[in-house]
Amino acid sequence: MIAARNALHGPLPSEILHDPALGILLQLFVASSGDQYLSLSQLSERTNVSRSVALRWLKVLEYAGTVSINDETADNPTPSLSAQGVDEMNAAMSAVINSQITLHGQHDDQRTAEKSVRSVT
Repeated sequence: MIAARNALHGPLPSEILHDPALGILLQLFVASSGDQYLSLSQLSERTNVSRSVALRWLKVLEYAGTVSINDETADNPTPSLSAQGVDEMNAAMSAVINSQITLHGQHDDQRTAEKSVRSVT
């Protein structure tokens, strides 16, 4: 999803694609998959938002139960997905994958139908 979102930044104006919360969640999800941790600075850099914007969104996500912020009093806290956040991101990834399977399956079915129609005519 990160690569797909990044690919849109060339053809479309970046201003209309900016979603800090989703970017944060995706980065934390990738980090959690590899048992890695990102500092606020690293997260800010990877999502292309200021530290203050990243921290504001992290607090919103923490309130929702999706993110845990370790050592909030530190200058460079380390956020991570909570157990709930991991479950939600796994569900989100499954939903995206299933939507693509459905989309491509429909196209395959449509192409097969078109070929059948052409062979009859």
